[in-house]
Amino acid sequence: MLRAVQRDDIDKLVQLGKDTGIFGPGEADDLLGKTIVDLLDAKLPSGHQAHVLQDDVNVLGWMYFGPTEDDPNVWNLWWIGVDPKYQGKGYGKNLLHFFEATATKACAKEVMIETSSAPLLERTRAFYTQQGYCVSRTEPDAYGPGEAKVLFTKAVNSRV
Repeated sequence: MLRAVQRDDIDKLVQLGKDTGIFGPGEADDLLGKTIVDLLDAKLPSGHQAHVLQDDVNVLGWMYFGPTEDDPNVWNLWWIGVDPKYQGKGYGKNLLHFFEATATKACAKEVMIETSSAPLLERTRAFYTQQGYCVSRTEPDAYGPGEAKVLFTKAVNSRV
């Protein structure tokens, strides 16, 4: 089941962020937790949304996305995560397709995902490529020395 994020999801989603190993000490709380609180308190731009994928008992994954401030025809997937216990079962693909369908329904022309060049995210970058995304830009040292920001994009609504 895919549903909108709720306040009582915050601790679970922050823990999921920590479990992926991508966030350093405190980053999951500071970045993920604060973003969800700001979203639920309507402090983020219109169109921003977060969704949780769960089964009857467990949170399997989640995502946060919305239109960019510079161009409402471009939507950004800021965070997507699947609990490491459930990775490789198609849940990430389901989340990504939901993001693309939502952006398409809103008449977006392009979707984008920013990620890191860190070795830990090599599988993630390969996943985006397998889903039809192309690297459109890299920003050297954006996340620290030797760690570039990698921007993936994909055209949607090409006939709009």
